[in-house]
Amino acid sequence: DEIGPKIFGAELFRNGSITFEPNLRIATPKGYVIGPDDKLLIDLTGDNEASYNLQVSPEGVINLQYVGRIAVGGLTIDQATSKIRTAMGKTYPSLRSGRTTVSINLGNIRSIKVVLTGQVTKPGTYTLSSLATVYNALYASGGPSQNGSFRKIQLIRGNKVVSTIDVYDFLLRGIQQNNLRLQDQDVINVPVYEKRVEILGEVKNAALFEV
Repeated sequence: DEIGPKIFGAELFRNGSITFEPNLRIATPKGYVIGPDDKLLIDLTGDNEASYNLQVSPEGVINLQYVGRIAVGGLTIDQATSKIRTAMGKTYPSLRSGRTTVSINLGNIRSIKVVLTGQVTKPGTYTLSSLATVYNALYASGGPSQNGSFRKIQLIRGNKVVSTIDVYDFLLRGIQQNNLRLQDQDVINVPVYEKRVEILGEVKNAALFEV
């Protein structure tokens, strides 16, 4: 039995009832960033009917029949759709008039590698789905350790902190603010907590709270 108060929030990543697994059966999120090894399903409907299943090359390029090479790596699905539609417009004039429409979806979910460092229960490199978010990675690693902060978790991309996550937002209000979708080679760093307050006695949550 655990002696003394529990750290508020620790249960979230350890109890097994919330896994934060990304739903792989949803339509491709518009903000999804395309990378090498993604497969793009391109469907033309209307005056022109055609379907393509194209793999993005390591250089971030697809090769589309009758159209040529289109660079899509690093673009969101929305941006890529617009670029592909423009490129195809030369070959398929009915795309420009609206008599043909194009839709683009992911044909597969690739894997990405993410590093968890600092005060994490199980630090290391994790292979996750490219739809995974910061919370998925925290769950996979067991969340912050005994001395880890729940309120200042850093998502580092290209050596810059791009988001700071406060788990209390989710625990107290159900808000997953700043819980960004991960990209390959992202680093999640859990710093040491700064201050904690112990609340005991006749309270709903007797625990250690980070302030």
